[in-house]
Order: sequence, then C-alpha cells, then structure tokens
Amino acid sequence: AVASTAPYAKRSFPDEYDGYILSQAVLLELFHIGYVESSTRERFFRVVQKLLPSIVTAAPQLLSLLLDLTVEKASYIGNAAKDLFHAMPLDRWVPVDDDFDTMKKLLCEPQQSVQHAFGRQLCESLCWGCRKAARSAAPRLAIPPTSHRKFALVVMEALLHQEKTAAAAQSAAGILDRVYGIGPSTDSFARWSWERLQDLSLQQPWDQASWPELQPIPCLHEEPKLHSVRELVRMNH
Repeated sequence: AVASTAPYAKRSFPDEYDGYILSQAVLLELFHIGYVESSTRERFFRVVQKLLPSIVTAAPQLLSLLLDLTVEKASYIGNAAKDLFHAMPLDRWVPVDDDFDTMKKLLCEPQQSVQHAFGRQLCESLCWGCRKAARSAAPRLAIPPTSHRKFALVVMEALLHQEKTAAAAQSAAGILDRVYGIGPSTDSFARWSWERLQDLSLQQPWDQASWPELQPIPCLHEEPKLHSVRELVRMNH
C-alpha cells in the first residue's frame, strides 16, 4: 500500500513525519476497498464511508489526495462523491494549486453533470473567512490571500468556458431553439459564480502592502502658491 502512494508523492504534502505517510497509505487502501474494488465494495462501503472522515479530520490536507482519487475513479463512484465529501472537514482544508486546477476542470464539465455538481459542492464548502491563528490573537484568513485570487481566476475561467460552450451550442441549434430559448443557459452558473466571488477577500485588509497615504488637499486661501489662482477666481465671480 505504501508503494502505491508513489504517484502522489509529487504533490506538496507535509510529509515531514512518518505518521502522515502512513495516513496516506491507509486512506488510499480504504478508498480502494470501499469505493473501487468490486469484490469488496458492496461489503465494506458503509464501514469505509464512516472511517475516512475520521482519518481526514486528523489531517485535513489529506483531502488533496482524496480529491485526486475521487476524480480519477469518478466512473466507479458517481454520485457517492458528493456524499463522501459532505462528511469531510472541507472548512479546514487549504487547497494547493493542483486542487484549484482540479476544481476548474470540474466546473467546466456540463452543468447538468455529476462532476459539475461535485465541483460546486467543493467550492461552496471551503472556508473563505477568518480563523483565529494558533500563535496569534488576531484572526487570519483560513485560506491565504493568494489562494483567494487563484480561486477568483478559476471561477472566471470556468464561467467563460461555460459561456463559450453555450454560445457554440446555440449557434449550432435550429431556428426554433433560438427563437424559443430552448438552448443551454449559463444564467444559473453566472449567479453562482458571482456569489462565490463575493465570498473572497481580494484586497485590503488582508494584503501585506498598505494603501498609499492620501496627500492633503491644499487650501485656496492658505497656500501662497495659489495666490494667482485665488485672484483669478475672485475676478470671475
């Protein structure tokens, strides 16, 4: 089981201690037993479904591995993916760049597909707000500001993809489809995308750079350099 985790070693997991590596191996083995292998899936599905959240709760970054497995084995899992991740501590997960790429692929799937619905569920469940830091009294964003900006790009790129797909489908549709509006619509996804963007902190106060100081506006009656301007205003009035 440990050897079978090799394809995932390239992911940026915090593997500085052996317990985490063991957790990856256990999660991978349980996932295959409960969700993939036909000889064991029916018998152990419920047991594995209850065990996996306990393992991931102890190490939320295992969700990156679990997401990879779920997407890779989507043909075996189907709708069970939503139930599986519904029980996971997604509000404690800090996705990495590869995870955002996976989310974009899911959001770019047809809007009526299981994969697209799963992608929406993931995005809605993340904690974009603040959480009190362990070594600081001041609350900090649970997910770094750079990831907020990365996710904003994911949402906009997925929306653009859906818009292009819908436009191509409408142009290929018959005249009745265009007249009666039977073709695909992106209105629902556009509203959803806007709601996700509103969850994000894309600027101050979470950026490190401070806002530039505003220079005081000079007073017309007090600034000597503006004497000529003051006289001109007085003559015209």
